[in-house]
Amino acid sequence: MHCEICGREILGPPKAIRIEGVILKVCKDCVRFGEEVPLEEKEPAKSVPARAPRWPKGLAKKTEEELMVVEDFAERIRSARERLGWTKEYLAKRVGEKVSVIKNIESGKLVPTLNLARKLERALKITLLEEPLEVSISKPSDSVGLTLGDVVVLKKKEED
Repeated sequence: MHCEICGREILGPPKAIRIEGVILKVCKDCVRFGEEVPLEEKEPAKSVPARAPRWPKGLAKKTEEELMVVEDFAERIRSARERLGWTKEYLAKRVGEKVSVIKNIESGKLVPTLNLARKLERALKITLLEEPLEVSISKPSDSVGLTLGDVVVLKKKEED
Protein backbone atom coordinates (compact mmCIF):
# COMPACT_ATOMS: atom_id res chain seq x y z
CA MET A 1 0.00 0.00 0.00
CA HIS A 2 1.23 3.53 -0.81
CA CYS A 3 0.81 6.78 1.12
CA GLU A 4 -1.94 8.91 -0.40
CA ILE A 5 0.05 12.10 0.24
CA CYS A 6 3.71 11.39 -0.55
CA GLY A 7 3.36 8.18 -2.58
CA ARG A 8 5.97 6.19 -0.64
CA GLU A 9 5.28 2.59 0.24
CA ILE A 10 3.79 2.29 3.73
CA LEU A 11 5.77 -0.04 5.94
CA GLY A 12 3.59 -1.54 8.66
CA PRO A 13 -0.04 -0.62 9.15
CA PRO A 14 -1.21 2.62 7.49
CA LYS A 15 -2.38 5.56 9.58
CA ALA A 16 -5.67 7.31 8.88
CA ILE A 17 -5.85 11.09 9.04
CA ARG A 18 -8.58 13.63 8.32
CA ILE A 19 -7.73 16.68 6.21
CA GLU A 20 -10.60 19.08 5.47
CA GLY A 21 -13.11 16.27 6.12
CA VAL A 22 -11.40 13.72 3.86
CA ILE A 23 -9.97 10.51 5.34
CA LEU A 24 -6.61 9.51 3.84
CA LYS A 25 -4.39 6.47 4.46
CA VAL A 26 -0.86 7.76 4.99
CA CYS A 27 2.61 6.80 6.19
CA LYS A 28 3.89 7.70 9.65
CA ASP A 29 5.76 10.73 8.26
CA CYS A 30 2.62 12.31 6.76
CA VAL A 31 0.44 11.90 9.87
CA ARG A 32 1.48 15.44 10.90
CA PHE A 33 -0.51 16.99 8.03
CA GLY A 34 -3.90 16.12 9.51
CA GLU A 35 -5.84 14.91 12.50
CA GLU A 36 -5.32 11.21 13.21
CA VAL A 37 -8.54 9.19 13.25
CA PRO A 38 -9.18 5.47 13.89
CA LEU A 39 -8.69 3.33 10.80
CA GLU A 40 -11.96 1.56 10.00
CA GLU A 41 -12.45 -1.13 7.46
CA LYS A 42 -15.70 -0.42 5.65
CA GLU A 43 -17.81 -2.72 3.58
CA PRO A 44 -17.92 -1.72 -0.05
CA ALA A 45 -20.98 0.37 -0.83
CA LYS A 46 -23.68 -1.40 -2.72
CA SER A 47 -24.23 0.15 -6.10
CA VAL A 48 -27.57 0.56 -7.75
CA PRO A 49 -27.51 -0.26 -11.45
CA ALA A 50 -28.15 2.80 -13.55
CA ARG A 51 -30.89 2.72 -16.17
CA ALA A 52 -29.61 3.03 -19.67
CA PRO A 53 -31.04 6.00 -21.56
CA ARG A 54 -33.58 5.08 -24.18
CA TRP A 55 -32.85 6.45 -27.61
CA PRO A 56 -34.97 5.85 -30.68
CA LYS A 57 -33.85 2.77 -32.57
CA GLY A 58 -31.16 3.40 -35.13
CA LEU A 59 -30.08 6.63 -33.46
CA ALA A 60 -26.71 6.16 -31.79
CA LYS A 61 -26.05 9.24 -29.70
CA LYS A 62 -22.55 9.90 -28.44
CA THR A 63 -22.16 10.80 -24.79
CA GLU A 64 -20.80 14.17 -23.72
CA GLU A 65 -17.46 12.62 -22.78
CA GLU A 66 -17.07 11.27 -26.30
CA LEU A 67 -17.63 14.56 -28.17
CA MET A 68 -16.16 18.03 -28.14
CA VAL A 69 -16.69 21.21 -30.14
CA VAL A 70 -14.11 21.73 -32.90
CA GLU A 71 -11.54 24.48 -32.39
CA ASP A 72 -12.54 26.51 -35.45
CA PHE A 73 -16.26 26.49 -34.62
CA ALA A 74 -16.60 30.29 -34.93
CA GLU A 75 -15.31 30.38 -38.50
CA ARG A 76 -17.34 27.33 -39.55
CA ILE A 77 -20.58 28.81 -38.20
CA ARG A 78 -20.01 32.28 -39.66
CA SER A 79 -19.01 31.03 -43.12
CA ALA A 80 -21.91 28.53 -43.29
CA ARG A 81 -24.40 31.23 -42.25
CA GLU A 82 -23.05 33.64 -44.87
CA ARG A 83 -23.03 30.88 -47.53
CA LEU A 84 -26.74 30.33 -46.87
CA GLY A 85 -27.37 34.09 -46.97
CA TRP A 86 -28.80 34.14 -43.44
CA THR A 87 -28.54 36.98 -40.95
CA LYS A 88 -27.49 36.39 -37.37
CA GLU A 89 -31.05 37.20 -36.34
CA TYR A 90 -32.48 34.54 -38.67
CA LEU A 91 -30.02 31.89 -37.46
CA ALA A 92 -30.86 32.76 -33.85
CA LYS A 93 -34.56 32.18 -34.55
CA ARG A 94 -33.85 28.89 -36.35
CA VAL A 95 -31.97 27.45 -33.37
CA GLY A 96 -34.03 29.14 -30.64
CA GLU A 97 -31.27 31.32 -29.19
CA LYS A 98 -30.71 35.02 -28.59
CA VAL A 99 -28.90 37.04 -31.25
CA SER A 100 -26.27 38.01 -28.68
CA VAL A 101 -25.42 34.33 -28.17
CA ILE A 102 -24.91 33.83 -31.92
CA LYS A 103 -22.74 36.99 -32.08
CA ASN A 104 -20.58 35.78 -29.18
CA ILE A 105 -20.22 32.32 -30.71
CA GLU A 106 -19.24 33.70 -34.12
CA SER A 107 -16.67 35.99 -32.51
CA GLY A 108 -15.21 33.04 -30.58
CA LYS A 109 -15.99 34.53 -27.17
CA LEU A 110 -18.47 31.76 -26.35
CA VAL A 111 -18.14 28.04 -27.00
CA PRO A 112 -21.54 26.51 -27.80
CA THR A 113 -22.90 23.79 -25.54
CA LEU A 114 -23.20 20.32 -27.03
CA ASN A 115 -26.95 20.79 -27.34
CA LEU A 116 -26.61 24.13 -29.17
CA ALA A 117 -23.79 22.75 -31.34
CA ARG A 118 -26.11 19.94 -32.47
CA LYS A 119 -28.83 22.48 -33.35
CA LEU A 120 -26.32 24.57 -35.30
CA GLU A 121 -25.06 21.47 -37.12
CA ARG A 122 -28.58 20.59 -38.24
CA ALA A 123 -29.53 24.13 -39.24
CA LEU A 124 -26.31 24.98 -41.10
CA LYS A 125 -25.52 21.45 -42.33
CA ILE A 126 -21.98 21.56 -40.92
CA THR A 127 -19.93 19.50 -38.49
CA LEU A 128 -19.10 21.09 -35.14
CA LEU A 129 -18.71 18.06 -32.87
CA GLU A 130 -15.91 15.52 -33.05
CA GLU A 131 -14.36 12.85 -30.90
CA PRO A 132 -11.32 14.11 -29.01
CA LEU A 133 -7.90 12.75 -29.92
CA GLU A 134 -6.55 10.14 -27.57
CA VAL A 135 -3.43 11.17 -25.75
CA SER A 136 -1.24 8.55 -24.18
CA ILE A 137 0.78 9.54 -21.16
CA SER A 138 3.68 7.34 -20.23
CA LYS A 139 4.85 7.24 -16.65
CA PRO A 140 8.01 5.79 -15.21
CA SER A 141 7.67 2.11 -14.41
CA ASP A 142 8.63 2.65 -10.77
CA SER A 143 5.95 5.32 -10.27
CA VAL A 144 2.94 4.59 -8.09
CA GLY A 145 0.78 7.11 -9.89
CA LEU A 146 -0.34 10.59 -9.04
CA THR A 147 -0.53 11.32 -5.34
CA LEU A 148 -1.99 14.17 -3.37
CA GLY A 149 1.53 15.43 -2.70
CA ASP A 150 2.07 15.89 -6.45
CA VAL A 151 -0.86 18.28 -6.69
CA VAL A 152 -1.18 20.09 -3.37
CA VAL A 153 1.19 22.57 -1.80
CA LEU A 154 1.20 21.85 1.90
CA LYS A 155 1.38 24.75 4.35
CA LYS A 156 2.71 24.35 7.85
CA LYS A 157 0.22 25.07 10.62
CA GLU A 158 0.96 28.27 12.51
CA GLU A 159 1.04 27.54 16.21
CA ASP A 160 0.08 30.31 18.63
